[in-house]
Amino acid sequence: MIKLSLQEYREGGTEMNGRKKIYIISAISVLIIIIGLVIYNKSKVKYEWVLLEDGTYKADTILIDKDVENFKIPGRHLGRKVTQVGTLIQPAVVSEQRLLKCVYIPDSVTYIKKFSMLDNLTTVTGGKNVEYIDKKAFFRLKHLEEMPYFPNLKYIGDQAFERSGIKKVELSDTVEYIGLCAFSEIDLEEISIPSGVKYISGNAFCDTPWIDNQTGFVIEGDNILISYPNEETVVIPVGVKSIGLSRWEHTKVRKIYVPSTVTNYDNCLRLDKRSDELLEIYICPGAESDEEEEPLPNIDEIKDEFLKGEYPNCMYVVEKGSRAEKYFSELGEKCYRVVDKIEYPGE
Repeated sequence: MIKLSLQEYREGGTEMNGRKKIYIISAISVLIIIIGLVIYNKSKVKYEWVLLEDGTYKADTILIDKDVENFKIPGRHLGRKVTQVGTLIQPAVVSEQRLLKCVYIPDSVTYIKKFSMLDNLTTVTGGKNVEYIDKKAFFRLKHLEEMPYFPNLKYIGDQAFERSGIKKVELSDTVEYIGLCAFSEIDLEEISIPSGVKYISGNAFCDTPWIDNQTGFVIEGDNILISYPNEETVVIPVGVKSIGLSRWEHTKVRKIYVPSTVTNYDNCLRLDKRSDELLEIYICPGAESDEEEEPLPNIDEIKDEFLKGEYPNCMYVVEKGSRAEKYFSELGEKCYRVVDKIEYPGE
């Protein structure tokens, strides 16, 4: 059995206590560094949270420091899901100072409002359950060359991707609505529009290579007319349900025949090429049973445009007693005339 003197025991204990102190000091130092990093990272992002009626949160404003390059939107806040993203901002004096290049959207998010002035953003990933992209959500994001693919997307708002860097668009089969100028003024080369798209607003693809290279009828989605040939008389094919034109340079067109399958007269008014010569648009009547099933579309917005003289050389020709006569009569006698019978040339 080994015996230690009192002095040796004290020296050993002192050495052990010294090591213990070193371990404790080291552990505290590491903890301070970790806490510091957490505080530093939090200072890089500032949130404004809004509690929604369904008990989930909306990140109403997300303010990111200018030197952040990659950012992951949180999927939860205070234990609740984050389902909506408001305005994502990276402020800077000049655009070159905004370094954010990649944003990840968690699967909990269903709504995106706006990614504001993110000049250098190139990639948006995630967003498995995004359904709604609001107006100007990705407006003027020049370095965003490919539209984010959201497999459950339903609604694309007005000007959502206008003037962005997008060249290729892949839409999921769930998309139903494409808003005004949603993809206008971009270098769009390729797009596939699903048959489930029920509404395409005017100018959705205006001033893009894809639409400018079209020469005949372009009918996409649920039988929506996007473009027609530049001919003196245009007979829109039977089966077209609505009109959402994205081309206007039809200098030769003098007459357009709209078949009875088109019931959305609101978009028929957008057929006017606004040239100096008279353009006559013949609205062929549909079956009475069909006319009674659907209410007349709201004409108020278009009526204001006519009253302001935005369609000075456009004349709508309607058949006496037809549903179209009731609709176009609100535009005034200078904009329409009534005939006893309209013969559709395609029949």
